[in-house]
Parts: sequence; C-alpha cells; structure tokens
Amino acid sequence: MARLLPEEVIVRVREDLDGFPNQCNVMASESASINSEAVKLLGYTGPYKISEQRFSREPISAVTRQGDPRWSDFVEWIIQGLIFAEEEDITQSQSFRFDSTTIFGGNDTHPHPTLEKMFEHANEVRGNYGEVYNVNVESFLQRSGMNLLNKGDSPIIYSFPLGDTSIEGPQIEVASPTVKAIKARGYLSCGVSLRKGFAEFDDITHKWNGFDVELCRAIAAALFDGVDHVRYTDMPAVQRFQELEDGLVDVLARLTTHTLARDVKEPTIGQGLSFSSPYFHGKFCHGALISHLDHD
Repeated sequence: MARLLPEEVIVRVREDLDGFPNQCNVMASESASINSEAVKLLGYTGPYKISEQRFSREPISAVTRQGDPRWSDFVEWIIQGLIFAEEEDITQSQSFRFDSTTIFGGNDTHPHPTLEKMFEHANEVRGNYGEVYNVNVESFLQRSGMNLLNKGDSPIIYSFPLGDTSIEGPQIEVASPTVKAIKARGYLSCGVSLRKGFAEFDDITHKWNGFDVELCRAIAAALFDGVDHVRYTDMPAVQRFQELEDGLVDVLARLTTHTLARDVKEPTIGQGLSFSSPYFHGKFCHGALISHLDHD
C-alpha cells in the first residue's frame, strides 16, 4: 500500500491494534492516486471499486514561487488559453485560429523575442483542454461533474475572458527573472508526480506523457516559439515545495491541491506560493478491494 498512496495520506498503526485486520482491503486517497489503472500497475488484478461518495473537493493547480508575478501570470494564462480553446472549439489542427497577442511582449522592433503566438503554440502541442483530457485521463477517470466544461450550468471548468490581447505589455524576459533564467538554460524545468494518466515515463521510448506533462509542454512551447523544450522531475510530495522554492524546478504540475495555508504560508518553506486556477477537480474517496469485502 505504501507504494500506491502518497506518503502524506498514509496513517501507520501498530500491528496489534484491536479491530484492524492483517490485510488492508480499503484505502482512502485522492481519486487520481487510487484509480483502477493505478492499482493494476501495482499488480492487483482482482475486483476493485471506487466509491461514489466524495469526502472532499481537491482543486488541482499548477504552482510557482511567489515574487515573480509575471511568470505566475504566464503559467495561469497558458492554462486558461487551453480551456478557452475548448470553449471556442479550437482544436489542435486549428490552432492557427488564435489571434496574436503582445500582452507578454512587444513587437518585432523590440530586442527580445515576442510571444505573439503563445496561445497558438501552446495549443499546437497536444490540443485544447478537452483533447488533452481525452487522450490521457478519460479511459479511467471519465470526465464528469466539476471537470466538465461550464456552458452556463453547474460545472467549474471555464476560462476567464482574454480581453484585448493586442495591448502591448512589458517584455516578460525583462520583467520576469524566471523566464530570463529559463531562456538562458534553454528549457523549462517541470516538477511532476508519477501517476497513471498524469505523468508517466516510458522506459522503452524514454518519453514522458500524461495530463500534467502536456500542460508543461504547452507552457514550454509558448515560451520557445512552438518547440516544447522541457525536462521533467518526479518529485516526492514532502520535497516538492522546497525544491520549487530552491529553484530546482520552475513550476509544479503534480496533482497539488490549492489550499489557503499553502497560498499564504506553506508550512515546510515558511512562505506562500502562487497557484494557477484549478485545471482538474479531484475528490478524496475510498477504494475497495472487493474480494475482501463482507457481502453479508
């Protein structure tokens, strides 16, 4: 069980504790961590069921360090752009339909590269939000509830209005030390967590894939003129915020829940973090190995 669940949700008890059987048959965690495909990868092939009951709401967001608001804005608006593309039915093959923007940089007369096609390049990598979800997650976590696109009803996934994107903003490579460092090293450094559908590494092709991986690729493509220069680091939960703060990664896209405490003063680093709008809504629920349940 310790191989399956994130360390922070494991509660260890004495073996002789009254009332606890010797073998675990029910577990509780975020739905993305204990879905049926994740359990199969660990060798369990028997009957298994995820509870329909939701014990909490888990708004999953991308995370950046505080102190660089332009970089945090950039990450936020790439995610918003992918959702906007789904709303406007701008598919991967139709990425050219995005208007150019100078909101994160000036025109060609400026000394720094423009990001006028940032939204187009981000969408070209793997498509809009819906396309990315369908390829990576839909097969084992059917898109439903709050993760559906909001068309004026109850779901929560929707993009903020883009506004007038022809307004010329400050050069992001000048205003953002993070972007300056990323450009200098030649790639985006992205922290992820190995989870089925969200971040997986293929030992044969030596390539990464997954929902969180695609978000990082979109951010990198927006920065590097359509080329997704990005390196991934599998980050344990207990180290993720410190390694982000230390600059070992530029952004966390690893199933991190946005909370008030983390926003204002994350306990392990003693200061706050910057969170994007949620790009996935999970739930804390029970998973049961059905063959071990009492059916009486």
